[in-house]
Amino acid sequence: MSPLLLDFSTAWRFFGRRRAATAVMVITLALALAANTTVFSVLKAFLFSSLGVPAAERVVNVWTVRHIDGRGPVNFLDAHVNIQLLRQSTRFWSAMGATLTTDLNWQQDDGSTRRLQGAQAQAEFFSVMQVQPVVGRLFTKQEEGPNGAPVAVIGAALWRSAFDGSTDVLGRVVRLNGRPHTVIGVLPASFSQPLGTEAWVPFDLPANMWTNVIGARGLNNYARLAPGISAAQAIKELEAFTPRAIEAYPENREWTWTVQPIREALLNGADRTVRFVQIGAAVLLLLAITNLA
Repeated sequence: MSPLLLDFSTAWRFFGRRRAATAVMVITLALALAANTTVFSVLKAFLFSSLGVPAAERVVNVWTVRHIDGRGPVNFLDAHVNIQLLRQSTRFWSAMGATLTTDLNWQQDDGSTRRLQGAQAQAEFFSVMQVQPVVGRLFTKQEEGPNGAPVAVIGAALWRSAFDGSTDVLGRVVRLNGRPHTVIGVLPASFSQPLGTEAWVPFDLPANMWTNVIGARGLNNYARLAPGISAAQAIKELEAFTPRAIEAYPENREWTWTVQPIREALLNGADRTVRFVQIGAAVLLLLAITNLA
């Protein structure tokens, strides 16, 4: 008998006599492999992928910040008037655009309603993300506002699931929140910003959010850093912006502004946790292999 077959036969008899221990080792090995696979999938999705955004490292969330007792500085969404002031009085961005997250109730032909995760987006938002539709077009700034055009751009997943990926989708009328909208474009499968968005409609706001600060901090504000400008430089510029914002709108007292890379904002600090879990999963796999050996 060859040495390899002899080793295999010996191992088989050894494990056959210790079935309980063998089962524990196999289960431990399977769990370790599953944990490593899961964690790597998360790492790939959030840390290594492009998020469907070219040069994603240049894209930041622009937050308004307030110090909360017991928690320290906390990032918040911003008000439309502050974002307009940011556009007018800061210069470190090549593009800046906001979105308002909203539910879109799609009334389908059979009378049923499907809830979509939607976003009311400024046209400039797509310039920030540098995303282009795979078919059709994006809406323009002229189509935004209270009397905006009833058009919609949908994500690739919705395009495939609801319209079989057909280009005939362009020009189709869908009823969103009780109002007919014409589908004018489809975005790539890799893109779903803000995270999980299935459909985008032109930017509009409730009347009070156009002019107020208090009660109007509900907009995600995104910006692409200008060439040669770092996030640290942008934060420095925002420090100088704060007094101007308070002068223009006294309700901004006790608030400051900062930027955060979009990938970091999506993870919300979870990248360190994921890496820690990855190390733990690797150790578990090593222990399983050692026990098996």
